[in-house]
Amino acid sequence: MLQKYSKDIFADFFQKNSGSQEQYSKALSILAHLRNCETHFYIDKESFLSDDEFRQLHDFMIIFYKILVWYELLPKTVTEIQYAAYIFDRKLPENFSYKNAVLSSEYMRNLAISIDSTKFPWIGESPYEIAQSICILFRKYRSREEFISLVTYIDGAVSNKLMSWDIVPEKENPTYDGLVGWKVFSKYHITFCTLSGEMMTR
Repeated sequence: MLQKYSKDIFADFFQKNSGSQEQYSKALSILAHLRNCETHFYIDKESFLSDDEFRQLHDFMIIFYKILVWYELLPKTVTEIQYAAYIFDRKLPENFSYKNAVLSSEYMRNLAISIDSTKFPWIGESPYEIAQSICILFRKYRSREEFISLVTYIDGAVSNKLMSWDIVPEKENPTYDGLVGWKVFSKYHITFCTLSGEMMTR
C-alpha cells in the first residue's frame, strides 16, 4: 500500500515537473550501484562516490524535499527549529568537488589556525594516526563525535594533498608536561581558503 502510494506521488509530481525526472532516474541508478557495492562488501574509497555522483545525489535530495513540501508530507507537529532540520534546498556550487569542500571548510580553517606551529608527537602518517597525535595535545577533539569529525576532515585533506607534515629535528623537540620519552615530533601544515577566498598554508 505504502509502495503504491509512493509511486503515485512520484508519478504525479513528475507529470507536473518533467524536468526533474531525468535527475531522479540517474540518482536511483547511482543508489542501486552503491547499494550493490555495499551488499558485496566492496567499497573502494577512491571511487565509491565520485564528485559528480555526489552532486547528482545532492540534487536528487532537493527534488525529494520539494515533493515532501508539495504534498505536505512533512510532520505537522514539530517546532520551527525541528522543522528547519528537514529543509534541503541549498544548491551546490557548479565547481563542487570534495577537494574544494575541504579547502573552503570553516572546520579546516579553524583547525589550521589552532595547530599552527605546534609540535605534535609523531605517531604515523595515516589520517587516524595524525588525529591521534593532535588529540594528545588538544583535549577538545577527544570525545567520540569530535574525533570522528577530526579523522574525516584530515582524511579529506590528506587524500587531496591539502595536508603535509615535517619531522622536527631532534634538537628542537619540545618538552610537554606528562609526555616523557617521546623521541619524534612533527609539525602539520594545512592548505585552506581564507574568508576572502585566498589560498593559504599554515
